[in-house]
Amino acid sequence: MLRNFSKLEIIYDKNSFLNKFPISFLTTEEEQDTKFLREYLAFKDGFLNNWIYELMKMDLSLTGHNTLEHVVGVNYLSLYIGRQLKKIESTYRLRINSRSWIRP
Repeated sequence: MLRNFSKLEIIYDKNSFLNKFPISFLTTEEEQDTKFLREYLAFKDGFLNNWIYELMKMDLSLTGHNTLEHVVGVNYLSLYIGRQLKKIESTYRLRINSRSWIRP
């Protein structure tokens, strides 16, 4: 029930940090491209099946410690920066490969 409530709260509270930066995971394509798929899938499974998000939400309600927004912010930044670096790396590799076949 808490999971469903949390999902609705994220959708309908347009001014919340969690609405602007919802927790997310790698796409299926990104998962297949990772070097650490087994470890990543174990983390994802643990996060989802051990109710980590909901426990952080309860901690915020009970103690006032805002671990949830910190973790969500770090999640957003790490995925955003990782995806940008991947684009740069792909572009860089493309440039190197295109130059190498031009050389005699």
